[in-house]
Amino acid sequence: MDFSQQIPMPDCPFCGVVYGASPRVIVDEGNYGEMVHVTCLACHRALAMQVERSPHCVRSVGLLTDCNAEDYRHFMHSKRVTLDDVLAVHQGLAR
Repeated sequence: MDFSQQIPMPDCPFCGVVYGASPRVIVDEGNYGEMVHVTCLACHRALAMQVERSPHCVRSVGLLTDCNAEDYRHFMHSKRVTLDDVLAVHQGLAR
């Protein structure tokens, strides 16, 4: 069974079209819930959502994005950016 299609979705915040049949991709799953990526079939803009389920409710937080599902998979498994990384870039740009 494809649980990604059972995730309640809002209307597209860009164009207002009901997501309906828009493909939902579960990017990551864990104890915290699912990270879901959906692209609007009408305007082709994307929304990434963190969805948590409990016996009493479903909670979600959405983020408008220009990333696709593969971008999220790549970044989720990449090395974290550290303060030293940020400082190195800053110093390099200052030269």
